[in-house]
This record gives sequence, C-alpha cells and structure tokens, in this order.
Amino acid sequence: MRRLPRRITVATTASLLLHESQKPLDLYRKRHPEVELSFIDRPSAMARKHLEDGEADLAIIGQIDAPPAARLQTTRVGAYPFVLVCPANHPLLKAKSLKPADLIRHPLALSGPGSNSRPHVEHVFEAAGLWRQANVAFTASSVDIAVGYVRMGFGISVTSVQSHDPQRSQTEA
Repeated sequence: MRRLPRRITVATTASLLLHESQKPLDLYRKRHPEVELSFIDRPSAMARKHLEDGEADLAIIGQIDAPPAARLQTTRVGAYPFVLVCPANHPLLKAKSLKPADLIRHPLALSGPGSNSRPHVEHVFEAAGLWRQANVAFTASSVDIAVGYVRMGFGISVTSVQSHDPQRSQTEA
C-alpha cells in the first residue's frame, strides 16, 4: 500500500523566505525528505490570510496588530528594530539623531500597504503631522526590492527588517 505524499504549505514574506527562513527550512527538508514543501510568498497580511483561509499550513509573518483567528496559534520567534536604509555617504548617516522631519524631506521607497512595516512608518509620520508631505517614490512588494531601489537612487527607506549583507552597515544600502 502506497502512502499519500505529505505536503506542507508555508506562507511568508519574500524577505523572510530569502533570508531568515533558509537555514531552518533547509534543515527541515534534510530531516524530513518525505515531506514536500511548498511556499507562497506574499506580504505579511496576505500570507496571514492564506493561513486563515486554509490555503497554507503555516505562516511566518511580521506581527500584524489584529489578533489571530481563534483557531490559530501564534509564537513569537524574533523581533526586528526599524532601520534607516540610505545610500552610502548620504547626509542622514552623519546625523547624531534623526526625527521624522529629517526623513520626510527625502523621497521614500517603502514596503507596500499589506506589509508589516508600512502602517507603522505611516503612523510615525502621521503622529508628527508629516505624512501628507511624504513623497513615496516607490512602493515595493518586499524589503529587498525597496533596498534595491534605494541603491538605484530612488530615495531612502525605513523598514523593520535588518540588513542581510554583513559587508555593509545596517543603515547603508
């Protein structure tokens, strides 16, 4: 009698899939080669919806403020501070302290509205009465894309995921 193949579908963000999840998922795959892994890469809110709708077995996402559905469990596995991402030698890197007014003067490359970090960034600028002045030059589907556009000169970014390149500072792109 043949057994049905086991499959686990994981919904997560592109950045988490590319960086933080690689080693644990590779280890899992090596320990359980009989289990087929399938991935859905979406911003946190959409990945959570895939889980809530039964389209994924597991979601690895940024914390979303809304409580999870009653039938779901959550476990905190890490935390990321918000960081400034800007081109090397940018004047903001020389500042001893930064305020929202210092950042709003520059074009912004931000994660999309379905991400975890975007609503928090908007809230900080709104609380300072500055969001209406924001020049969102680029909205990205992932942190990696936002960082790439900062490198291309589209502006600066504020995000909750740390730099993954050990050769550069967390604040430089």
